[in-house]
Amino acid sequence: HNAGGGELEEGTASNMGAEQANATEKKEKKRRRDNAEEAEDTFLPVSNIARVMKKALHSDTVVARETIEAVQVFLSEMVMVVVGEATQHSLDENRRAIRAEDILWALRQLGMEVYNQPLNEYLHAYQMHPTKK
Repeated sequence: HNAGGGELEEGTASNMGAEQANATEKKEKKRRRDNAEEAEDTFLPVSNIARVMKKALHSDTVVARETIEAVQVFLSEMVMVVVGEATQHSLDENRRAIRAEDILWALRQLGMEVYNQPLNEYLHAYQMHPTKK
């Protein structure tokens, strides 16, 4: 009778272990889902990306939704990397505000200096127009 009780305890311990593993797995899935939703909150708007992509393509070119979403993820990550680098640069210079020059500096540091000229041209044009208050 004791041996049967031991098996019951073993089976109960085994079930408890499986339940605990299942609960841990559920928590991990929820954490991943929450992280994915949080990441999506930081993505650039897909409609804007689609509009820019369509302007750059031939008029009869069709772009698959998953392609636009892949570009959305890539561009969002790229922006976060550049802004992160610029933020660190401004903090290293004891500034809390990021300036356009910090973005240009970050692009150079990340090997993306090819984008500096078009951004400089945009900044120059932007600075030529007084802001409305």
